[in-house]
Amino acid sequence: MNDGAILISPGSTDVSLVVWLYNALTGALEIGLTETDLNMGYVRIEDDNDVTIQSVENCVALASPALTDPHLDKGCEEIGLGAYRIDVKDEAFAAGAIGGSIIITHDSGTVLTAKIDWQADPAVALCTTIADDNPDGSSTDSTFTLAAGSANDDEYNNMIITVKDISGGVISSRRITDYAQSTKKVTVDYPFEFAIAIGDIVTIWADTYSQTAGFAAVSEIADAVWDELQNDHLTQGTTGQRLQHSGRGRY
Repeated sequence: MNDGAILISPGSTDVSLVVWLYNALTGALEIGLTETDLNMGYVRIEDDNDVTIQSVENCVALASPALTDPHLDKGCEEIGLGAYRIDVKDEAFAAGAIGGSIIITHDSGTVLTAKIDWQADPAVALCTTIADDNPDGSSTDSTFTLAAGSANDDEYNNMIITVKDISGGVISSRRITDYAQSTKKVTVDYPFEFAIAIGDIVTIWADTYSQTAGFAAVSEIADAVWDELQNDHLTQGTTGQRLQHSGRGRY
């Protein structure tokens, strides 16, 4: 990919960019353009080496329009001094994309073309949301399905998943023990401390643990302690030695 490409997390939604638009012949900044003057398209490169091209389409006005308006696919608004807010269509960054380019052109044929190259952030495997918070009917907060995800089984196994609770703003992380591509169901090593809900924001980090996911239950730890061999814990000066001597009336 282009060394100057910006990093975007795969599966990102509601991405807005600030773009400076120049006249290709004069080099002057293009000031005073509106959505009727501009078109937007994209080229998307996917992890199976497919390339998707979205031909340029007319941009649209933001709701008010105002720079504080929510994201609107293909929306644009002038910021000032030749800078424009451009709201990219979510599908440009959908799961499976590893990079591409966003293309801006002038509707009336003015020599103006802006190209923003992007590549997938190597630290992030996926950004998406919770689609089903109780796929098994068990309400354990340790299984849920994603709104988007890889087409490969176990793609995210042993990766760290971070969930942001949209109702309370709480953020917590767990380790993924299983991912099923047919349903996009994720299972984590132990339940989240808050109730998982549809729409919660998910980030799956690209690095994986080298060790198997999971941990011992408290009862298992207690059993292991009491089952330890006495002779393995009698080193001079240790608590094990002191406990043994205390049982014999020695300190």
